[in-house]
Amino acid sequence: MNKRQLILAISDKVEIPYKQVACITNTALNVISETLSNGEDVNIRSFGRFSTKTIAERRIQHPTTKKEVVIPVHRKIQFKQSKRN
Repeated sequence: MNKRQLILAISDKVEIPYKQVACITNTALNVISETLSNGEDVNIRSFGRFSTKTIAERRIQHPTTKKEVVIPVHRKIQFKQSKRN
């Protein structure tokens, strides 16, 4: 399911126009993205937890050129699904 299909499904279930659901969905996703960019976690009860993890700098060998490449420090988004009873 992609974002458009999600919006259509929500729109059909709650009988709200597509444009309104799209606006709400985009706003929610933007808030989640901004929160993660600030280094904070997002915990949605009964759904899951979005968090970021800092990945240390590392050196690898490029498979084609065999040159050493440095991958700088970066953050990675993680998602852990909540446990459902």
